[in-house]
Amino acid sequence: MNLPFVSCLSLDQQKMLQALLKKYPKGAEKAATREILFLLLSPEMEEAQIQETIKAVSYCCGVSPRFLTEVMRNDLGYKKREEKVSAAVSICTSLPCLLRGGGEIMKACEKWLGLPCGTKTIDGRFSLTKKSCFNQCTEGPIAKINQDQRAGLTPTKMVFWLQNLSGEESSISPKDTTVVRNPYRPSQNKK
Repeated sequence: MNLPFVSCLSLDQQKMLQALLKKYPKGAEKAATREILFLLLSPEMEEAQIQETIKAVSYCCGVSPRFLTEVMRNDLGYKKREEKVSAAVSICTSLPCLLRGGGEIMKACEKWLGLPCGTKTIDGRFSLTKKSCFNQCTEGPIAKINQDQRAGLTPTKMVFWLQNLSGEESSISPKDTTVVRNPYRPSQNKK
């Protein structure tokens, strides 16, 4: 296979890409995109390298770069460098998760972190976002912090998880019924 964007892929990566594409029938290359992106991309890559890799993969798989960007950002959890925080908290807001308490989990996170959804804390340690689906609808509600995804959460369990991540001594246990006792207080000096 002759790749037009070989400068962004090493020889090993090109061979791996060709081997992966051979596993899929002609015309079904789109199904390989998630696996290919997972293997080719790394968090240490610069934004320009990521875009070049997306161009190469879009050419090989016959999909648009926009489709690959959505797969990369939504399914694989990649963020742009300026969006990077210590703990990127995502709460599923699809209907099954909302019916099982996803809205209450979002409210508990907003209350404990002291910020509305779509923003990050002053110290940059936490960001809170909505996601449409984590593909575990039968186990909802679902939340994800960075690459750690958990199912069957309650507001109390979610706040307990956040407290453990913040490094603060937890004021509640996962079995406690009180959701917020000691909200997160970011220090202006921490980074």
